[in-house]
Amino acid sequence: MTYAIERAFDDMERRGIRKGKREGKLEGKREGKLEVAEKMIIRGRSIEEIIEYTGLTSAEVDDLRTKVQLS
Repeated sequence: MTYAIERAFDDMERRGIRKGKREGKLEGKREGKLEVAEKMIIRGRSIEEIIEYTGLTSAEVDDLRTKVQLS
């Protein structure tokens, strides 16, 4: 391969790694919010309070509340 092609592949690989890290961080933040919300639901906190502290939507909190009640 020529130097230009190797460099292009290296650049694509670096961009892919950065994208994967970014997506992983976002997924981890979301999982953390859901864990906090689940604990708040178990402790009987209001939906409004859960939304305020986690940034989740009311639909997300309702869905999570349903899952918690079923388990």
